[in-house]
Amino acid sequence: MKDKEKHVKKTLGFIPAKEQIADRGQIEEMIPYPPNITFLDNVFKTSKDEYFGEFLVTEQACGGGMHMIGGKHLVFRGVDLPEIAAQLLGVIWGAKHPDFAKDKIVAYRSIREVYFQKFIFVGDLLRIKINSEDVGRHRTLGGPEEEKILIPLSGKKFLFTVKKEEKATIEYIKLVVGSPKQLGLVE
Repeated sequence: MKDKEKHVKKTLGFIPAKEQIADRGQIEEMIPYPPNITFLDNVFKTSKDEYFGEFLVTEQACGGGMHMIGGKHLVFRGVDLPEIAAQLLGVIWGAKHPDFAKDKIVAYRSIREVYFQKFIFVGDLLRIKINSEDVGRHRTLGGPEEEKILIPLSGKKFLFTVKKEEKATIEYIKLVVGSPKQLGLVE
C-alpha cells in the first residue's frame, strides 16, 4: 500500500490548487463497499470548481488479475467506470451529509452514453473529473422526515483520464440513496 500512496502523491502535480475532500479511509466509511470494489483513493475539489477522483489501478481491480484482452493484456474493466462515477457522486454528497449517509445504500436509476476510447492498465493513475455545475442540485436535509426520504443524485459529463490522455466519458448517471427498506431490499 505504501508504494501505491507514493505513486499517487508523486503524480498529483498537474491538478490546479485543490482541497482534499476524502482519502481512502474516509471514502470506505462513506461508501461501505469491500476494498476490492472501492475504485477511489482520493477525492479533491479544485480552485476551478471541479471534483477529481483518483484511483491507482491495481491487478485486483482488473478482475483480480483475470481481465485479459487477447489473452495477455491485463486491463481495467470498462464496466467499472460507471461505478467509479457513482462512487464519486456518493463521496461528494456524503461529505456534505455524513450523518444521513450512514447505513444508506446507493442504487442506479440511469446510466447514459458511456464511451470507451482507450484501455486502462495496471499501474495507471486513473482520474475522473466532473465540474461542480454538473453535479445535480439536491435539497438540504433536516428534521425527523430524513429517514423517509430517498435522495436522488445525478451527474453529467464525467471525464476519465490517465496523465492527460482521455480514456473514457460518461454523459449522465442518476442514482438514489435510501435505506435498505426504502429500496425494497428488506421488509
